[in-house]
Amino acid sequence: MTVLSDLQQYGITLDEAVWRVVSKRFSPMAAPPRSLQGESRFDDPLIGTDDGGSGYSVLYAATEPKAAFLEVLYQFRPAIQAVAGFAADMVLDVAERDRFLDPEGQVMPSWMRQTQLSSAQLMPDAPLFDLTDPGAIQMLRLFLAPSLIALGVADLDFGEVLGTNRQLTRAISRWLWSLSASSGIPLFSGIRYRSRLDPSCFCLALFEDRFRVIGEVSTETITTHSAGFAEAAEILRLRIPG
Repeated sequence: MTVLSDLQQYGITLDEAVWRVVSKRFSPMAAPPRSLQGESRFDDPLIGTDDGGSGYSVLYAATEPKAAFLEVLYQFRPAIQAVAGFAADMVLDVAERDRFLDPEGQVMPSWMRQTQLSSAQLMPDAPLFDLTDPGAIQMLRLFLAPSLIALGVADLDFGEVLGTNRQLTRAISRWLWSLSASSGIPLFSGIRYRSRLDPSCFCLALFEDRFRVIGEVSTETITTHSAGFAEAAEILRLRIPG
């Protein structure tokens, strides 16, 4: 019989520095206000509801600068409708094509000046649930089967976890956040998962008030020379200021 303690084998420690790309308006290594959350992958699904008073916010980070940039820079990609229009006009010569539509997005210099790349060593109070482990996915499938059916999810696999079904991923987040040992200590401080933009990259969703910063936080204004910036922009086919 599967019991909750079986989940703990999928808990991992955080032994490396974490990286974030965040507006200078916010503290670089603090979970944002709940009022600003509710739309991202592992946000508390009860934020903004009558039951959200005992909820939590989530600090999103990555284990390398490239991954941190990927998770933010994607917003500068042109709309898929624009890309479709460009593809339909591939018969145009190069000069006419460039006049008609630039298929690549542009990272705005003003955004770069207002944004910082930050890194720090964090100490979670409990392990992180490793959603990159196939065994962990199957364990969730067993425990969350009724919820999956209620959400209209035919089955649970990496495709679903990395997909766009935010109801599913937020339900997973809420359930993991709610788990605790018999002593009342939370089982998990967050989730490790793969980036949907580059599955070789690891991202983190850390639950509010379940981690602390160890040592100093390093911050720098983003430039074209920032670690990981050019690599992420190239993957996303973004133009960067010359």
